[in-house]
Amino acid sequence: MKKFTLGFAALLLALILFVTRPWSDYPILGMLGTFDAETRAENFRNMDDVYPHIIVPASDAPMPFVDHPIPLNLRYRFQGQDHSVDEFLARTESTSLLVIKDGKLLHEEYLNGAGRDSRFTSWSVAKSFVSTLIGMARDEGLIKSVEDSVSTYMPELKGTAYGNARVRDVLQMSSGVDFSESYGSTGGNTALAFSSVQRMLYKGWILGMSLDEQLAGYDQIEEPGTRFYYRSSDTHLLSALLRRIYDKPFEDLLAERIWQPLGMESFASWSTAAGQPIGFCCLNATARDYAKLGQLFLSDGNWHGTQLVSRDWVREATVPSHDHVQPANVYGHRGYQYQWWVPKDYDGEFFANGIWGQVIWVSRANGVVIVRTATDPRFRENTPEMIAVMRAIAREASGAENQAAQ
Repeated sequence: MKKFTLGFAALLLALILFVTRPWSDYPILGMLGTFDAETRAENFRNMDDVYPHIIVPASDAPMPFVDHPIPLNLRYRFQGQDHSVDEFLARTESTSLLVIKDGKLLHEEYLNGAGRDSRFTSWSVAKSFVSTLIGMARDEGLIKSVEDSVSTYMPELKGTAYGNARVRDVLQMSSGVDFSESYGSTGGNTALAFSSVQRMLYKGWILGMSLDEQLAGYDQIEEPGTRFYYRSSDTHLLSALLRRIYDKPFEDLLAERIWQPLGMESFASWSTAAGQPIGFCCLNATARDYAKLGQLFLSDGNWHGTQLVSRDWVREATVPSHDHVQPANVYGHRGYQYQWWVPKDYDGEFFANGIWGQVIWVSRANGVVIVRTATDPRFRENTPEMIAVMRAIAREASGAENQAAQ
């Protein structure tokens, strides 16, 4: 009995040490607390304190937006009723809202303790940065065609589910790979849902298993390119492909191709697991710097006279090209293309979107970019309303700025 007690105590102590990892700056217990309601807003703007990460330096030639504040009548209509944007922001635990028209910053506000220098986590908004790098690689000829199989560029995946998919299939979240993505019940702790996406990360954080090497272990459950199903592993594969074809660390690639030329004002970080950047999420940056990706796409890939990514890619990446990624065949209220979302009845509109309410919204018709960050526990249910809010702000910003210019 004494031996059993000692053995049990040793096992319990080992488990406690395994979870708390006092030797590590990033214990698993801290990661599990990321989504606690009391600290979520603070955690989301201080992710470097919670997760291991890489650093992307600020641009050597920062290019701030021109401040041009004007009053906006921020109201919108949803489900037959008029609402205040301020009320929506408060109800959805928003932490920032930026509105930019023709490159001029019309409106900027921060909430729930955030400020201009806060580096907000992006969650899956990061996916749109990854696909932009894919577009640049195609422009440079490092990717010959998105119709090429993944194994063309990553031969070690030949014969696997991912190796059988085309680059386009992966861009469209249509790889056919058996990877489940669930974030649990509304308002629950995302880290504890423990679908494939959580297992992938914890294998990296706890067991030190390479995220790249895990990609070869997934089965194929359907023909690639036939059905949209949101798989974050698809985007991690794209990030691994980029590191392969450029033969560079991801932070260097992001700095050279995006952060430096766009004149990002602040340094950014990107969370890692097993020493690798988590390709499908977790870029941490200021709201102003996020807005520059939207402005680049609004400008058809041209940044102050320099074509950073081709106009053809910008158009191709933001308009659904096949039936299975049209809004009606995705979520009804929104469809998909190359790691960008499009709203139902889209008219030159597209957006980057992350869980808990992160958005970079682009409206071609209005010449407007909107950034919103949040810690919204009901982000899924609130997405249709968020789309109504973004559309109303874009229309108002366009009209108000035009009147101010007269």
